[in-house]
Amino acid sequence: GDDNLNTAPNLITDGQCNACNTNVNVDAHCIRCWFCKNLFHAINCSNEKYCVSATTVFSNQIQPAVNNTGAYEKRFGRFLFVCDFCMTREEEKRAHESVDRVDALERKIDSMKNAFKTEMSELKAVICNSDNQVIKASTSTKSVSNNVWEDTKRTENLKHTMAIKKDTNGNSVNAAKLEKICVDNGISVHKTFTMKKSSDTGIILHNKSDAEKLREKIASDCPGHTIEKVATKIPTVNVVGLNREYSKDEITTMVKNQNPGITSIIENSSSTDDKILDVIYVAPLKNN
Repeated sequence: GDDNLNTAPNLITDGQCNACNTNVNVDAHCIRCWFCKNLFHAINCSNEKYCVSATTVFSNQIQPAVNNTGAYEKRFGRFLFVCDFCMTREEEKRAHESVDRVDALERKIDSMKNAFKTEMSELKAVICNSDNQVIKASTSTKSVSNNVWEDTKRTENLKHTMAIKKDTNGNSVNAAKLEKICVDNGISVHKTFTMKKSSDTGIILHNKSDAEKLREKIASDCPGHTIEKVATKIPTVNVVGLNREYSKDEITTMVKNQNPGITSIIENSSSTDDKILDVIYVAPLKNN
């Protein structure tokens, strides 16, 4: 132990008690600290307050328990003596360790907070950058219209919707046979469905070529069934101010002027068959 630091009055030095200045029976009257290994005057010191316990208790219980002798020799565990100096030093050490652990934990939390703050800042920057790119892209392209005529997929499908009629017995075309025809002949199908009013088999094809190919195969492979192009109801075009007979060109001009978005699908076609919208016939006005 560190004798210079331990200033206990009953410390034994060279077999003598510092408190009572008497030679001490080390084996019978002293006790050793577990930590610093110093010997201390335990009983019969002239200054009673420095005695560890009463003589009988020390001799019969404390000393055998600490030395693991006598009745305590086969007991589980050990009783240890710790001097006041070492106890204080150990408590301070543990207190410092606790403070160090708390400080380390606080530093770790601060580090995690700073890392999280940095990650959130970086994420915010990425999101803001993405939003700016989306805004730039949207402002640089033509604004999307709700006009159904500008939905090219929808209007294109109108050109290739076919109806396979029931046979004379009222039977619909065999679904498995229809599937085999499409697969074997490379006919690209967008959708099949049962038509509400007639219960005929409706089929939407991806292009005009597939529609013609299916028409030929139904005629040759499915006797009794006919296939027709569906006169699909298309979006309504409103024209106001009709109070006399108009020519086709006049009607076309009025439709374009009063329905934004239609101009391109009328004018960007080379023939009537390719047009999504065209004025075919002008019926006479009905009398009010």
